[in-house]
Amino acid sequence: MWKKTAESDELIVFEKQLKQHKLKIEARKNNSGWEVFKTKVRGNNADLISEHLLDNKNQVVKLIDRLKKEKKNIPIQKGIHISLKRVYKEEFIEKWFFKINNEEFKNFLLIKFDDDIKVDVVMHEKYTRSEKSIMEHVENNLGLEELGDSIQYDVFYYKQHKYESKKDYNINYLDIEVGFGDDSEEYY
Repeated sequence: MWKKTAESDELIVFEKQLKQHKLKIEARKNNSGWEVFKTKVRGNNADLISEHLLDNKNQVVKLIDRLKKEKKNIPIQKGIHISLKRVYKEEFIEKWFFKINNEEFKNFLLIKFDDDIKVDVVMHEKYTRSEKSIMEHVENNLGLEELGDSIQYDVFYYKQHKYESKKDYNINYLDIEVGFGDDSEEYY
């Protein structure tokens, strides 16, 4: 059950204690509007689940109600769950890793914010049948439908996830003399 732990004209905080972690929804007013964060707190670690920017307190209250109802790991298909982790954020672009079930964070997406939102998704080809559900999950948990009129997805699949490490670093250094004598030309 969600508990309201703070409320003022500039701050609203809800928390929900689960078995192994706590969920927290925090809304803060700043100069440009309201920032709303949903985080998963485990001990001293906090993982951002979603972040939203809104104009007024009425929008914030509606969003908080929706965030309290959604689950962190929304089932995509029977037996499949997805988790998101943001790794990069700039003004108009974000990068998120996501994992499906208990796999590692091998899949990722890039979100480019413009008049239309563009989302590039890179994931394993075994999830081709789950593509629509994964995109719906991303839209819902990241609040993309609130930010733009249209969202364009470009999905790329990979067969194998492989890191290559080159252990043999052979660098040959050459003695090179560079001189400028009387017969060198000058270029402007």
